Amino acid sequence: MSIVNPKNIAFKAFVMPADLNFHGTLFGGAMLAYLDQAGAIVAQNRSKSRVFLVAMNKANFPAPAHLNDSITIYGEVSKVGKTSMTVALQAWREDPITGEREISAESEAVYVAIDENLKPWPVDR
Repeated sequence: MSIVNPKNIAFKAFVMPADLNFHGTLFGGAMLAYLDQAGAIVAQNRSKSRVFLVAMNKANFPAPAHLNDSITIYGEVSKVGKTSMTVALQAWREDPITGEREISAESEAVYVAIDENLKPWPVDR
């Protein structure tokens, strides 16, 4: 099942000059930050609580994103534990001139739901 669906859009951004590495493409650390933000939004919406990132697994960067590309990150919860959720994430880059789209990054992120004291909190309460 593909997570590329308008209802699964969790994050959108443009690649800005400050986001570039020395090759002139999107710095991998910036993409990881985008993936974390997108995953946190998905996990918070599912758990109705704040969340902490505890693992970013299987990060894969099949194609670089370039200056002025738009980034759309799709995400969905793929597994729910007592206090944790695994979120499948896929980032697509799009060239604003040509409309060319391709997968730029994929990952699985694990989040833990937390209470007001920053302690693990059941996802389904």
